[in-house]
Amino acid sequence: MLLMVVKLLIITHLFNLTNPKVMTTSNKSEQVILELKMVIKEYMDYCNEKNTPYVCKLKQTKEGYKAIEDFIINMVIQTDKSVSEAIVEKERILNPNYLTD
Repeated sequence: MLLMVVKLLIITHLFNLTNPKVMTTSNKSEQVILELKMVIKEYMDYCNEKNTPYVCKLKQTKEGYKAIEDFIINMVIQTDKSVSEAIVEKERILNPNYLTD
């Protein structure tokens, strides 16, 4: 459901890029990012330490939360991943048990 909301926001954003009368590009971009941050916050508020212990630990600091948030925003915008998929990807990066040669 949240993935659909995020994708709808991105589609709306792209539409508004081609229709400047609706809203300026920078304002709409900021709106999309703000709404995506709200979705990320919802996910992070219910962080599951059993499934993503390293992400849950990192989010405890302001700098750690910002790093997670920036990573997720980039993953959602640059790839076709959902917020939850981006969180799992961040966990794979942080968790030494997932390291491969």
